Amino acid sequence: MVTSEQTNRDKTAIHASSPPSDLDRSGTKVWAGVFTEKSPHTAPLFDCRTRYGFGAIWRGDVNQFNFETLLKALRDATADAHASLDASFGSLDIADRDDYVRFLRAHAIGLAPMFADYRAYIETTLGLSCPDFPAMLRADLAELGEETADLPRVEATGAVGGAGLGYVVTGSRLGLAAISRNGYWGRANGLPSQYMEDQTGLVLWKDLAARLKTEPAAADARTSVASALAAFATFERAFAASARANQG
Repeated sequence: MVTSEQTNRDKTAIHASSPPSDLDRSGTKVWAGVFTEKSPHTAPLFDCRTRYGFGAIWRGDVNQFNFETLLKALRDATADAHASLDASFGSLDIADRDDYVRFLRAHAIGLAPMFADYRAYIETTLGLSCPDFPAMLRADLAELGEETADLPRVEATGAVGGAGLGYVVTGSRLGLAAISRNGYWGRANGLPSQYMEDQTGLVLWKDLAARLKTEPAAADARTSVASALAAFATFERAFAASARANQG
């Protein structure tokens, strides 16, 4: 029997994750169902094996795949990192005040080192208006008696920016919209979250997804995949830091 607590935890995942693969944590298997050969003459383009257990992206690997679009390349190449992050946030029950506060903290901590690059991509590259997600989180946390200035700081785990970062941050709005529909502590207690209730991010996702669906993968796949994996890993680091903040 599925309890209400289990149901709420299942609803807390940020992203609509793909099923995790049987990942070889040595880094030999990079993407779901795909094995790659590592050359002694290459170095990882992005390697988070030791900290997060997702495997590694090796230089040249992206070129071995016949991805039709950049959106598919990003979705397929980050499936394991995506699932790992979903599992972390999915362990929270946001119907509970403490878990809800931690959920918002983790988002604030993760966005802090990446938002300037994200905004530059949305506004300069895409020519679109960028919602101020950190400001929304500051307002939400202030209502809960939390000051974002007191939160732990993490560094971005690798180079973030461009389409890869846009995919992770903007794509997260889909999961947040689902969570918001299903309810959370803030709304149930008369404190609806600006961050959770925001609809502008969903509009932005539609624009970004349309662009990524028409952009050939070969144009930017290697750099974009590395950036997306770095963004996922940064949010993993932020999630861990949010627990230390909670204990403090």
